[in-house]
Amino acid sequence: MGSLAYERQTSVRDSWTLTYSGAYMNFSTFGSAWSQSMRVGYSDQIVPGLTLQIGAGVSKVTSAGSGGDYVGYDTSASLKKLVKANTFSLSYNQDSGQASGVAPFPMSGGWH
Repeated sequence: MGSLAYERQTSVRDSWTLTYSGAYMNFSTFGSAWSQSMRVGYSDQIVPGLTLQIGAGVSKVTSAGSGGDYVGYDTSASLKKLVKANTFSLSYNQDSGQASGVAPFPMSGGWH
């Protein structure tokens, strides 16, 4: 497994990130699989001590053994508040079939 990340600070308060991850797996039962994902993120310090972070990504698993490609999407948002030496955060995450392994059949409907 490997990953590559790029971060660009566009001002004193905000920055963008782009991350790519990939992995090759070989299973005796399922054969080989290739997993890859791409994610983009944005961070903005709204006021000193209050930071908003949002992100979205897509992931894909290509499996020779199960004969298909599986695609998933994810989104996230968080608000972090620094109070003296403490950080309080409110987070939201939505994952849909994130590429983390090989499924023996297509993920569809409500099953993830």
